[in-house]
Amino acid sequence: LPAVPADLAACYAGGPESDFCVVWGGWDAAVKEALEADPKCKYEFGAETRGFLKSPGAETAAGFATGSPPMIWISKRKIKPGMLPFGGTHFQYGTDMMYPAAPAALGIAEITADGPDATWSLRVFNDYNMGFKAHFPVPSCILCRMAFNVIPTWEPGKFAVGYNFSSKE
Repeated sequence: LPAVPADLAACYAGGPESDFCVVWGGWDAAVKEALEADPKCKYEFGAETRGFLKSPGAETAAGFATGSPPMIWISKRKIKPGMLPFGGTHFQYGTDMMYPAAPAALGIAEITADGPDATWSLRVFNDYNMGFKAHFPVPSCILCRMAFNVIPTWEPGKFAVGYNFSSKE
């Protein structure tokens, strides 16, 4: 792997107790071994992905060309013990319905976390109405699928980790 630039490394001020990096998709044992050799950071490797990430193209052009600022949310959600397979299956069914219903929902994905009973969530919306509101319309089959089959698998309470990359608008 290439060396980490000093200005990037300077952003990590703590150690593995406070600094972490989550690697999703496209990694193999060699990448994992090379990254885990870094003692300054704790790494987590997500292996199983559900949901979707849209690619720009003719079919998805309207969702990419909204002119709105993106909303990007990343969180780690605790799942009730043993419920990840059931919730994950129904999450995929729900996102299969969201894909055509929400043109500006560019990414709605869940990645199984290292360790027991947790998942990383990624949401990328390129417009509030065409993305966020459209991905979970009320009333709809999407709402019923998620409310009765996915949300009940979540542990109650706050997300273990949560980040928001959005403008104030």
